[in-house]
Amino acid sequence: MNLENFGLIDGLIIVVIGFSMVFAILCIISFILSMFSVISKILEKRKQNKISDISPENITTTVTEETLDEITDKTDDLELVAVITAAIASAMSTTSDKIVIRSILKNTSWNETAIRENQKGYYRNADS
Repeated sequence: MNLENFGLIDGLIIVVIGFSMVFAILCIISFILSMFSVISKILEKRKQNKISDISPENITTTVTEETLDEITDKTDDLELVAVITAAIASAMSTTSDKIVIRSILKNTSWNETAIRENQKGYYRNADS
């Protein structure tokens, strides 16, 4: 196509081709977006089928196996809170109902080492 002979008809052809391409791409995008809703409905039906396939015996054994460790951990934490509360109450010569434990931080090995080092320096200074 020669630019000197570029006329109105040639411009209109280019515009029509451009509009057609944009319209086709928008239709493809619309189709893809509509497929998302279809796919989500299919996945939801599969979830419902899987849920209906589970028998009550499997549910109870699964729940008890998964929650057994969590119950044990919570019981250990509650016992730890009770012991710490009793120790603080004893040290302060008061009752445990006046003491509230808000958080317990567990020390890691490097943290314990840092605490020991700080305590060694503190006790050295206190002895002299």
